[in-house]
Parts: sequence; C-alpha cells; structure tokens
Amino acid sequence: MNLSANETVLILSALVFILVGIGLCFAGWRFFKLALILAGGIIGFLIGSALASEGTDNSALILVAGVVGILVGVILAYPLFDLATIFYGISGGVALAAALAQALNAGQTLSIILLALGIILGIVLAFLLRKYIIMLGTAFNGAAAMALGVAMLIPGNRVLVSQSAAVRVLLQPTWQTVVAVAAIVLGLIGFVTQWNDYVRNGNSSLD
Repeated sequence: MNLSANETVLILSALVFILVGIGLCFAGWRFFKLALILAGGIIGFLIGSALASEGTDNSALILVAGVVGILVGVILAYPLFDLATIFYGISGGVALAAALAQALNAGQTLSIILLALGIILGIVLAFLLRKYIIMLGTAFNGAAAMALGVAMLIPGNRVLVSQSAAVRVLLQPTWQTVVAVAAIVLGLIGFVTQWNDYVRNGNSSLD
C-alpha cells in the first residue's frame, strides 16, 4: 500500500495515540506527577528559548534561557497539580458525556445537557475524590485515545483532501459508535486496573 507523506504522518500519529493511550488508561496514576513535571519543563524550555531568540542570535544565551525556562516550568508544575486534577476531572466528564451522547445518538439539546452534567460532575469529583479522578481521568482519556487511534488505522476512516493532498480523519457512523462504546468499556477496565494496582502498590503522593 503506497501512502502519501501526510497519510504516513497520520498513521504514525494514530500509533502514538494508541501507545500513549495504553499508558494513560492502565497506568496513569503511576506517572501523573512525572508527566506534569515533564510537560512543565518542556513548555518552560520552549517559552524561555523563544523569548531569548527574540532578543539575540547567540545560541548559548538561547540555550541558557531554555534551561532557566525548564527550571521555572518544573517549579511551577507542583502548584499546578490541583489545577491539573480539576482539568482531568473536567476532561474525563466531557469525554464520558460525549461518548454517552454518541452512543445514545443524542440530539443537540440532550448533548448539551450531558456535557454540562459531565463538567459539573468532573469538577465535584476532582475536589472530593482526587486520587479517583486522576485514575478516572487518565483511564477514560487514555481509552478515548486508544479507540480513536485504532479507528484512524482503518482505511475507510481516512479521507484524502485532493486540493492539498492532506489526509483527515472522518469516522464512518458505525465507527463513531464503536469508538464511543470502546472508550467507555476500556475506560472502565482501565480504572479498575489502576485501582487494583494502586491498592497493591499504594502511592501516598496521590492522597
């Protein structure tokens, strides 16, 4: 099968979705803080080096600014832990609401109601049950990433846009339902797996 460069990138992206999704879905609680720290460092480096490059062409100074950005990003990652937990609560609630709306073939009004309920539920759970919401958020987000990644690998779900030779994902109706149901089922399995792992190898950093 001959693939265009854009389609190759899309397929590689799908594989990344699947691999990252597996890690998040079944072991998200284990590296949640590490992921935040790494993200903070990467974002800090990008911001620091970008700001420095605006004022100088000296690569050494740009590198130093990037390193400083890494330190700042890592330091700020810790206070953002609670905010990130809320984000996971909201994103998990939204993902669940979207999956339910798709599975139920809900209309616009019902979809908006489910979305609002998902956001409210996510925020409440983020405050009351932090370690659970981390597991739920990573499980369902990872499950959604896995399901979408697999769907992206199905040729019938990839459409070539002839004007630009770009390839975009256009899930067929049947696959939309499959992805929605798979995300819910895998999310539940992922949460149970994470919870059992947590009970056996408890990590007080989530408490």
